[in-house]
Amino acid sequence: METLDERLTAVKYGIRERLQDKEMVMSEYWETTYNLLLNEGIVEAPYSAVDTMTISTRIGSGMIDNLGLKECRGIYGRYVCRSDVKLSEAAQNDVEALSEFKSSLRDYLAAVFDSNSFTRSEYDTLVRDYVESSADIYDFRAKSELTGIMLASMESCFDIEEDGPRIGRYNIKLLEESMKRI
Repeated sequence: METLDERLTAVKYGIRERLQDKEMVMSEYWETTYNLLLNEGIVEAPYSAVDTMTISTRIGSGMIDNLGLKECRGIYGRYVCRSDVKLSEAAQNDVEALSEFKSSLRDYLAAVFDSNSFTRSEYDTLVRDYVESSADIYDFRAKSELTGIMLASMESCFDIEEDGPRIGRYNIKLLEESMKRI
């Protein structure tokens, strides 16, 4: 009877073999990890079972580190591959498109505010509007994910001040300033 270490080693080699000469989108990677775990008798329940999904993801994440795999993100997908394997042309184009998008957003934000200082609500609104107005990104799900990615990744490039107390959707300070103007 095989030990758990032997079974996990078989999973590890199975992942490495499947990534021999190509990348995988992350959803395919998680599914592959699950199927290998299932084949080795480490999991028995369907992938949709919470415990099975959790352990498959934990082991898959550990294998990324254990095998020294690299993860890349594009506008339309996340990819995993061996460090000695080049991304396919489509995946590479997707990754480069994200890099270019991030650069153009950074330039846009810097042009809008010379001081590179924003309130949280200004920053959130500008990023969301920029992503939403991009005609190059046609997929709604991709736009939603990209908004979150851009909000998180661009934050360190700028001085973002918290808005302060809010009433409903509005910052109290902004409400007071608006009242003075009307």
